[in-house]
Amino acid sequence: MADEARALAKTLAFTAHLVMESDAADRGRICAAYDAGLQRIAEIIVPGASPRPGIEACIIEHERLKAAEDVGCAGWMLAAIATRIGERDLPKWQEAKKVIDSVVQLLGRYREARIH
Repeated sequence: MADEARALAKTLAFTAHLVMESDAADRGRICAAYDAGLQRIAEIIVPGASPRPGIEACIIEHERLKAAEDVGCAGWMLAAIATRIGERDLPKWQEAKKVIDSVVQLLGRYREARIH
């Protein structure tokens, strides 16, 4: 489990860096993809069951968009990581959640811009 936590932390750091380096338009695409990822997870998982099928669906979409060089891939990965960290069974999950929350808060500004 420590290896998984390390890999997730590394991927989260890369994803957060990508968001920070993105312009407003790209952040909007990342935010939309993150929201779509969370929606997909909610549609797939059964209450009380493992969220792994939803996480896997997000990773598949991330890989598809990454291959197309679409920055939205970061939003799908962020949704997958957030959901996995949300299971609260990894070492130092609280620290990862703080990073995720900060990135999501930043992206939230672009969600509001899309709505208005």
